[in-house]
Amino acid sequence: MEKVSFARADWPQKMQYMNEYDNFARLYGMQLVEYAEGYACVEMQMKPDFLNSQLRLHGSWQAALILIAAGKAARSMGREMRPCKLNMNYHHGVREGLLRVIARQKFASDNWLTVDVELHCLGDHSVNGDHAVGQPAVQAETPADILVASGRVDFLPLAGEVAFPGSLPEFFPTERRTARPRPIYPETRAGLYDDVPGLRPCFKQADWPMKLAYMNENENMYYSEGMRMTEYGPGHGCAEMDIWPQHVDADGLLDYAWLAILLDPLIGKPSLHTGNFCVTAQTSITFFEPRAALGGQLHGQADKVSQEGHFAVYTGSVYDEKGQELACGVCTMYLRDTEINFRRELPLNLEV
Repeated sequence: MEKVSFARADWPQKMQYMNEYDNFARLYGMQLVEYAEGYACVEMQMKPDFLNSQLRLHGSWQAALILIAAGKAARSMGREMRPCKLNMNYHHGVREGLLRVIARQKFASDNWLTVDVELHCLGDHSVNGDHAVGQPAVQAETPADILVASGRVDFLPLAGEVAFPGSLPEFFPTERRTARPRPIYPETRAGLYDDVPGLRPCFKQADWPMKLAYMNENENMYYSEGMRMTEYGPGHGCAEMDIWPQHVDADGLLDYAWLAILLDPLIGKPSLHTGNFCVTAQTSITFFEPRAALGGQLHGQADKVSQEGHFAVYTGSVYDEKGQELACGVCTMYLRDTEINFRRELPLNLEV
């Protein structure tokens, strides 16, 4: 296929460009499958890597999928865009099936563009309900098409056109890098309060250094993407992330979606400090103009703003290694009554 500019390309060519030069498509399976003016549809088969410690699709990947699909719809006519604001709501937990993200342009002018997005899951036949220890799971009827999350993304149109290099950048990896091996646990698993010599206390009874270790141990992305919690305390947390080739675009700059991916667990983890699970009800993220580059490092901090009953509000920000603020976010969390049931046994490969 002849290489033409994105603005002059037909829709099959535009879709090819979007998948070919996007590391999320190349390495994570987030493929653009339908494309038209002001419209984009992205699909991804759910994998264990994308699940949280409660074995449901992680909120960070939901935010990323919504931002990615919105960005493709916004750039469909060939003008470059910068995301400014993401607002989203979480509706339903899922753990298997095909994720389908539909983005439609809502408003466009010379100075502003807005895209509405829905994230659906097709074919989730998993067991629903409370999966914590001691709570029986209940098989529930689930529709074939589940609305998982919805959102709206605002973009600032830029002066230039969408442009791709003639060939893939040399720094683009052919496969994903991982941060460290995943833990290997003993076959047997103790209950939350079993009196067994040598076991760690359960999360709720652990001290803060041990809670920090639990947090880093029970997060899939911390094994695969170079993320880690560095501080943890009552309603407070700090995290870092190394910027690898799989995290950047064709210009070597951090993809905005990774700011959402880092912010979601960064803001969510401090809300777990009381020892009970929580779920995110609503997220709002603002993206600023500075952009981090390949080889840099992200630093984030999150803190509690308020809490009333089962609902709490937390805020967080992400900075580059120079101290420039790249994004800030606010999350409304629903605090569940279910106690955190992280494994008390130490991983057998603890040295890794």
